[in-house]
Amino acid sequence: MLVKNCHTNKMIHDAAIPAECQSGQKTVKPRWRNITQEKAGWVECWTVPSVMLTIDYAWHPIYPQKADEQLKQSLSEMEETMLSVLRPGQKTSDRVVSSPCTSSRPPVDPSELPPDKLHVEMELSPDSQITLYGPLLNAFLCIKENYFGEDDMYMDFEEVISSPVLSLSTSSSSGWTAVGMENDKKENESSAKSVHPLALRPWDITVLVNLYKVHGRLPVHGTADGPECPTAFLERVCFEMKKGFGETMLQLVLSPLSVFVSDSYQRPPVDDVLREGHINLSGLQLRAHAMFSTEGLPLGSDSLEYAWLIDVQAGSLTAKVTAPQLSCLLEWGQTFVFHVVCREYELERPKSVIVCQHGIDRRFCESKLSCIPGPCPTSDDLKYTMTRLAVDGADIYIVEHGCATNMKMGAIRIANCNLHNQSVGEGISAAIQDFQVRQYIEQLNNCKLGLQPAVLRRACWLEAGSANLGLITVDIALAADHHFKHEAQRHFLETHDGRTKRVFTVTLKLDLLNTKKTPRKNS
Repeated sequence: MLVKNCHTNKMIHDAAIPAECQSGQKTVKPRWRNITQEKAGWVECWTVPSVMLTIDYAWHPIYPQKADEQLKQSLSEMEETMLSVLRPGQKTSDRVVSSPCTSSRPPVDPSELPPDKLHVEMELSPDSQITLYGPLLNAFLCIKENYFGEDDMYMDFEEVISSPVLSLSTSSSSGWTAVGMENDKKENESSAKSVHPLALRPWDITVLVNLYKVHGRLPVHGTADGPECPTAFLERVCFEMKKGFGETMLQLVLSPLSVFVSDSYQRPPVDDVLREGHINLSGLQLRAHAMFSTEGLPLGSDSLEYAWLIDVQAGSLTAKVTAPQLSCLLEWGQTFVFHVVCREYELERPKSVIVCQHGIDRRFCESKLSCIPGPCPTSDDLKYTMTRLAVDGADIYIVEHGCATNMKMGAIRIANCNLHNQSVGEGISAAIQDFQVRQYIEQLNNCKLGLQPAVLRRACWLEAGSANLGLITVDIALAADHHFKHEAQRHFLETHDGRTKRVFTVTLKLDLLNTKKTPRKNS
């Protein structure tokens, strides 16, 4: 999928041109079906017979920005302003009313405001065709960044802005500014202005997506006379998301997944059955939990993500593939990952400012710990991350003419965490139960081959070798970036999770780190 260098408003404007121009020739209207041509670089990634989309929302009013200064005044202040003109014997200088910046107002907690609610439910009809192309995943991530990213800002339709990237809104200090140290410093100093409480109203978003009988294609590089691309089939996919002010919860459930792959390797006619391979996964459930906090941040700044937890539970994995088929799947995976991480498909950031853990420009932050080298770390550098993967088991056969290799594993557990001590920055632990590898070779029967059916020709297999291992455990420790990073991470997590204590493992590890801070005496 290639995104063209144009704006959707331009497309709408061009679509309004009449069919007959001044020369009298009838032109084709540039609608999307006439623009997204294959020769123009577009790739058809998804075809759905029908889609049912339901959007339910509850919005609170957003006042115009030009009347924002008046709305910041209380009723008593506006009454005092009107009556001060009628009072005799009062100087003009005495009639100055305290501005909203100097007026005493109790601090506002955004979590106490009723949130704006948005409920999106989408259901796709069965038998949809999807091409698992790498930029397709980037397109979904771009939608998330465009509508729910950190660069969002409310705009007044009455304002005229030539370029939202290089212009500064005169009625709002949150506009995008041009790249430059002076402008960034002025914007950083102006962030101390008072923020209207109604502008801090949080979101409450719920999303539910259901897909039925999804047919997928896994594109790989090939020739016209080569094998077809691998295909996949999913009975049902369910995605749920709930986003609030302090947390975001995600859940993805996949029904049994089947992948079919073929090859064109030349084999004897009796081994034609090996041309078709398959991989089956009984089920998969992914749950993610992101935690946010505004502790110690300036009023009006975005909440910081201080914890990200992922738990993946998969069922049993069974497979029967050949070596060329396995190579084809690895080629698709390599191409898919390359397209996902390729910088060509990344969106350009509208703001060059990188916000640190204190909610301000990291270049001008004065709250950075002196022991940390370089600029002030961001929340992504210090947040707590944990990933857990659980697989019920695996039974994989790699077969070929006259031989077969069987790999069987029991329960598989993998965990990853980035909260350790001053020498270890990240750790990975893995455990595999009952790992078995067996090698089989074909043994022909002593009977005459012409007297028995072809289906019985492969009835006798000999186990040429085997290896059985019990419980396998692996612990990997990655070195920290510097010795004092754990100190900044500990202070960051104590600030944001110290009041709520929502992450139980963080609380235990912080207590353990605090007990180890006292140096041990030499004997």
